[in-house]
Amino acid sequence: MVKNEIDEIGTSLKLLVKFFFVVLFGVFISKVLTYLYRIFIVRDLGLEAYGMFFLDYIYNINFFIYFIIRSKSWAIKIYSYV
Repeated sequence: MVKNEIDEIGTSLKLLVKFFFVVLFGVFISKVLTYLYRIFIVRDLGLEAYGMFFLDYIYNINFFIYFIIRSKSWAIKIYSYV
């Protein structure tokens, strides 16, 4: 009985470590792509336009998050998928 529990814990830890490295790899690729994306935007638009683009991007994300959180049915939307 104890050996089965140890094997189950070992299997769970292996799965956890596997998904940790998948997420770590995904975050790393995301950071690299974001860096390249910003370089291309700056080269094409220039510094002033990039600044305006970035401010607009941040404003739109905050606007979107604010209205999702303030929505009266956001909990129903989230829990309806479970």
